[in-house]
Amino acid sequence: MTIACLADTASHQSDILFGVRVAPAAVRIVPVARGTRGIYRVHTDGCPSVILKCRSFETPAEREKVEIETSHEYDVLSAVWTSMGEHGAGKHEVPRPLLALPESGLLFMTQSRGEPLARVLRRWVIGLHSLEDVSQRLRQCGEWLRTFSHLTPRIAWPAVAPQAAAVLGQGRVRHHVYKLIGLSSADLTTTIVSGATARLTAWKVDADFIRRIEGAFSRQFKDFGGSRDAQVAVHGKFSPADVLMQEHVVSAVDLEQAGKGSVYLDPAYFLYQVYMTARWRIVGGGRKVVAELRRSFLNGRSDPAVIDESLLDCFIAYYMCNSLRPGGGLAGMTARSSAHRWIEGWLARAGS
Repeated sequence: MTIACLADTASHQSDILFGVRVAPAAVRIVPVARGTRGIYRVHTDGCPSVILKCRSFETPAEREKVEIETSHEYDVLSAVWTSMGEHGAGKHEVPRPLLALPESGLLFMTQSRGEPLARVLRRWVIGLHSLEDVSQRLRQCGEWLRTFSHLTPRIAWPAVAPQAAAVLGQGRVRHHVYKLIGLSSADLTTTIVSGATARLTAWKVDADFIRRIEGAFSRQFKDFGGSRDAQVAVHGKFSPADVLMQEHVVSAVDLEQAGKGSVYLDPAYFLYQVYMTARWRIVGGGRKVVAELRRSFLNGRSDPAVIDESLLDCFIAYYMCNSLRPGGGLAGMTARSSAHRWIEGWLARAGS
């Protein structure tokens, strides 16, 4: 959809989006991110900006998929926003959904306050933020996650029809992160081990290294399930890129995959992303520093009765395996080196 068409649509829906009628010429559409889902900032004078997520489609089958995904994301975000608004204490937020136009693949929502944590971390790696500042921010992210997970019994997750569930499931099963959502116990651990093994084998990673990883998973995941695998509300891909911060307010965005899942999913993926960003810090980015960042985040999450750190490391290892894929130039080379080093440390701790 062209920028002009998006402006026309925003103008037509301006009573809902801005509370006033706005002419198309007064609407400004600014691209924020490109990809399978275009993200735009929608401006008009005198009103708060609105965020627009746009899914594109070309065929009738793609259109049906886009309609289902857009409707589902609106319903999920509405449920989470309602609960977070009641229990977030003004410090923990998600965007408020304003309007969904599923037939066009458009979802409008309020713009969250602050800047992405990922941007702060990138400045930290070149020395523009102190370790104390970053540690405090990570603790706040852990606190957001604790609030979100504690909302589990209060969130009125939308009912999903079988046909829609099949479409949504197809999108998840092909994604190494999303495919873990909703799984528990043996289903979850089997998916982790088989997924990691399949990827590493396809990338021709050393067979002995793969066997050691499989052995560590087998030992660490023994008797996993039940009380050791609490099912909580999960963001689905909780990362520094999807957390916006302004002073004491933390907002998480991009909750299209939010649902119920293992308590380990969000903390593990978040820490994996932090570790991979920290690899770029040439001075003052050693193990002690990374360990302090981890501790700050987990202190914010603070649920030691639920999170076993040896199990948490298994989930991080699963995500680290994805960084062993070949290619990617300098970034890929440093990612493989850092991931391999982290996994070797994990294997040593796991006795493999």
